[in-house]
Amino acid sequence: MVGNPSSFGLCDSSSWWKALWHLRIPSKIKLFIWQACHHWIPTLTNLANRNMSVDVSYQICHYRSETTIYALWECSSLKDVHASVLFMSGLCFHSPVQFLDFFCCCLHSLHLHEIEIRSVLLWRIWFHRNQVMHLSVPIELATSFLWAQEYISEYFDAGVPSAVKSLVVKDGVCKWQTPEYGLLKVNTDVAVPKSGKKVGIRIVVRNAQGLVMGSSMQCVQALLSPSMAVLRGIRFVLDSRLLPFVVETDALNVVNLIRR
Repeated sequence: MVGNPSSFGLCDSSSWWKALWHLRIPSKIKLFIWQACHHWIPTLTNLANRNMSVDVSYQICHYRSETTIYALWECSSLKDVHASVLFMSGLCFHSPVQFLDFFCCCLHSLHLHEIEIRSVLLWRIWFHRNQVMHLSVPIELATSFLWAQEYISEYFDAGVPSAVKSLVVKDGVCKWQTPEYGLLKVNTDVAVPKSGKKVGIRIVVRNAQGLVMGSSMQCVQALLSPSMAVLRGIRFVLDSRLLPFVVETDALNVVNLIRR
């Protein structure tokens, strides 16, 4: 099968991200795929495109520039992983291809459970990349497919909801919980003055140690305040390059709208 993602009708609409958010995988993996589709994961090419002075040559193979699709799919160092994933054996692409095209092709060509395993596997490949690049400690990629299958199985068995709860309730009191290692947490809140005409938005970004990495306060119209708080929070971390991140809000209606 030769993938021609532009003919799938998925990359030109919101269908692909709606399909992504409905996958039965942890939110952190959905977030990773979403960032990869937008070229927001810190590959060397993406960093260079943001005016950072880096050598874009992929340090694992030193063969090509490290783009998103190359690091997660095209690099020859991943051949053992590809060989172990039988349901991907029929997929090939006309080069060059973007990661979004690749993901849309998977959505169109694979079954739901296969897409979920593929997504976990991509996340695992990125973890391997970071281990090699930053710690010089590679993981065993040849067994990554089995690892991804077990990860999905354990996730289903645990009955974990799609949204990771970061508030711990004890004795009727909600307490803030740190994000997982490697993630930043964006908390947004709304302060309503007595006049009610404009409200204040508070944005706080903390790391896994609970340290504040950034904060902001803004004013918006009261009617749109809950949704604008989330939107402004996302814009703030993207503009500040505080990646990767998760967003936490107590505005249930906004969360439900995002999940649709």
